[in-house]
Amino acid sequence: MKIVRILLVDDEEEVLRLLQRRLTRRGYAVTTATDGSQALASLQHGAFDVAILDFMMPGMNGLELAGQCRARDPGLRILMLTGSPVIGEIEAEGYLCLRKPLENLEELDQAIERLLAPESEGHPEGRER
Repeated sequence: MKIVRILLVDDEEEVLRLLQRRLTRRGYAVTTATDGSQALASLQHGAFDVAILDFMMPGMNGLELAGQCRARDPGLRILMLTGSPVIGEIEAEGYLCLRKPLENLEELDQAIERLLAPESEGHPEGRER
């Protein structure tokens, strides 16, 4: 069975540690980055199945990063996390989005499973565009 590789990007160290621990326990190979530049550098060193991106980050926001990630890897599945009230804007761009703080980490597990589901192959975020 192939190990799923996840790129996790958030500028909050506590969030990174919490989510990395959760995802690693679930059997995923997790690479973390604290900003868009680190994330793009990680993409140069290997392919990922899923990118989990914080929307609000210094320098490059999550939507800008998602666009650059997608340009480098069109098949990359992207999940956005945000604490701001822009979920509608993010979803309008075609990305699956969860609100921070994540009250229930099972919601994260379900979102990743949805992105990885075979029926989402033609739609990177697992939903019709």
